[in-house]
Amino acid sequence: MEKGEQPAMTICDQDPSITIIETVEDLDLYSSVKLKEYFNSLREAGWSRFIVDLTKTRYLDSSGLGALIHIHSSIKKDENTIIRFANISPSIFQVIKLTHLENMFQITPDVETAVAEIKEIAPESKALPSYSITDIVAQVTDIMAPEKKKTGHENKGPVIRQIEIDDDHELFDKTGLEYKRFFLSVDKIRRASSFLACTMPVYFDEINGLEYQAYELLKNAVKHGNKGKMWKPIKVWYSTCTNYAHLIIEDTGKGFQKIEEWNEFYRQRMLCYHHRDYKRLLHFLAFTMDVCDKHDNGTALFSAIEYWNKGIVFNEQRNAIAVKRMFR
Repeated sequence: MEKGEQPAMTICDQDPSITIIETVEDLDLYSSVKLKEYFNSLREAGWSRFIVDLTKTRYLDSSGLGALIHIHSSIKKDENTIIRFANISPSIFQVIKLTHLENMFQITPDVETAVAEIKEIAPESKALPSYSITDIVAQVTDIMAPEKKKTGHENKGPVIRQIEIDDDHELFDKTGLEYKRFFLSVDKIRRASSFLACTMPVYFDEINGLEYQAYELLKNAVKHGNKGKMWKPIKVWYSTCTNYAHLIIEDTGKGFQKIEEWNEFYRQRMLCYHHRDYKRLLHFLAFTMDVCDKHDNGTALFSAIEYWNKGIVFNEQRNAIAVKRMFR
């Protein structure tokens, strides 16, 4: 995507009070800032009925997801404003689903459905129905597992994963891994993540998710570890196996010092999700720190801890992370 590419606005033919925002192809660090600014300007101009049309969007990173969360959170604070998200591709939906936000957003399969729903709702309505695309995606793709049958263990609490800290963890074993050193600026991260994804001979339906996760880990190392200084190296050890992906990424920074705090934040977040307490979940949408800039939303680790199903481990210095995923 060109950095100058902008989201577009159209007025709905069926109802001129409805604004349709068309997102761009890559909803990333650059375009997400423009999307938030664009949306905020429309709110300030008095628009109150929105459809975010993601037809064009094929790539969504944590910054892009943060922009969608920003839009959703802004709407939830105003009972007279209505929004729907439409035409979300299966790969983008998977990113949303990894962060357990699929039932938070009001999602419709297409713009026509979104228009029909909005026209049925009075602007002053306090209770907006939530429409989930989960069933639709399950019907047209094989990327989602079928819903599990209810059992007698329904009341058991969720199994909540945690980030570990252990220099001697097996995931830090570099035996058999390839090694590469990158010198990256923020705008070159995508190239490196694509390289890592393409070196791993995994099935095609895993490539997009793998590239996204590699990108987020590299972005953290470049932005927060090396502070964007491209003369500082990023060390990467990676697997080239068919049945799993194994990455170790090390930067030169001070490391992620609030892992324990993040673990507790994530535990509370997952308890809200498990109990379907979506009102309280609004307080656990993003984990931010003093070192974050205004464009950081802290959502990357939420999807990472679900994606890397064999664990996420930091070293004691906390400037190196090891992750592993077994493919089905």
